[in-house]
This record gives sequence, structure tokens and C-alpha cells, in this order.
Amino acid sequence: MVKMITLGLASIFASFVMLAINQLAYAEVQLPLANDGYDVVAYFELDRATEGTAEFTHEWKGLTWQFVNADHRDLFIADPDKYAPAYNGYCAWAVANGYLASTIPQAWSIVDGRLFLNYSRAVQFRWNLSKRANIESGDRRWPELEPGTNGQFGF
Repeated sequence: MVKMITLGLASIFASFVMLAINQLAYAEVQLPLANDGYDVVAYFELDRATEGTAEFTHEWKGLTWQFVNADHRDLFIADPDKYAPAYNGYCAWAVANGYLASTIPQAWSIVDGRLFLNYSRAVQFRWNLSKRANIESGDRRWPELEPGTNGQFGF
């Protein structure tokens, strides 16, 4: 009787293990959203922060990038470095001052064809007071701040 119960429990346990393995094998891997799901091409094309949709996405550098339409997605695919934010999406003010900080999609600027993001609108205001000097400082400091070469973004 004890053997039958043990065998039955072992069979049930084995079934659960096999089910879990099956689920993991077919689970869809969800990459983190770049820029909180906001369309980086929209900054250039629409001159505003615009949320993308799950309908139009592209995976690049370990992130899922969302777009408002197929045209924006295709522009990004053709030249992602043109549209991806400077400093891998880390706050431009923070980088200019020698540290890393996250950003929000609504605090942004385009300067000389480059997209810069900031931690908040208040920080963006401060960054805007000396954009050129902040960009020079950020460009100079970025190589020593960049977290590895794995394309890690600060979103």
C-alpha cells in the first residue's frame, strides 16, 4: 500500500515537472520596453512624445521598441542609431555631470539630429540652460560612464 501511494505521488510530481518544462520551452520571452513604449521616431517626425503600440515593434539591443505606425518602425529599422537616444537613454544632464540616471519620455530635446532624454522636466529645464556645454561634457564623460558594451539602455 505504501509503495502504491509513493508511486502515485511520484507520478503526479513527474507530471507537474513535465508540464512546467513544456511551459518554459514554449514561453514567449518578453524583452523590456525601450523608452517606456514611446516611439523614438515620433520625436523627430511629429515633434512630440508619442506612445507606440504593441502592433508596431522591433527588437534591437535587447529591448522592444514600439512605434505609432509601420513607417516609423521601418525608419528605425533602417537606421536605429539615428533615432536611438544619446547616452543609451540615460539622462543627458546626469551624464554631463558624471553619473547615470534614468529618464522619462516627456523630457526630451533634439539637438543637431540627436535625441537627448532627461530624468524629469525640471532637470530638462536645467539641461536646456547650457545645452551645448552639457553635450560637450556628456560626450566627453560618456565613454567612462557607459555600462559595458552590451547595448544596455537606461530606460
